[in-house]
Amino acid sequence: NLDMNKWNSIKKSIGKEQEAVNVSFPKFEMEYGTKELKGSLVALGMKDIFSDRANLSGIRENIYVSSVLHQGKIEVNEKGSEAAAVTIVEVRETAMPIINDPKEFIADRPFVFIIEDEESGTILFMGKLEEVKK
Repeated sequence: NLDMNKWNSIKKSIGKEQEAVNVSFPKFEMEYGTKELKGSLVALGMKDIFSDRANLSGIRENIYVSSVLHQGKIEVNEKGSEAAAVTIVEVRETAMPIINDPKEFIADRPFVFIIEDEESGTILFMGKLEEVKK
């Protein structure tokens, strides 16, 4: 399982140095079907909002949340990445100064990807591509 401590440890181990890397991975599209999040939110401590103890008087009196649904989609292709209709990554031809021997990373086997907001550290999307078409 990947929790925040493990994720922060991975990020720390990567370091801050920037270097040129040629990245190659397949085009893919993933959709995470609609999921009910009530159980997860209750486990995180959001109990009252799902009961008659909810205080949503700023919206209307005597209401509570009965369910929370989530659906996600990400598409990665030669133009960049698009997640839930919001552009997350912009791919440019030259992101760094030209270096003679850039490292090469070819994702030609199953891999995990994470898209994180750099400012807040919030993980926006995370997934695992199990079948890589060559």
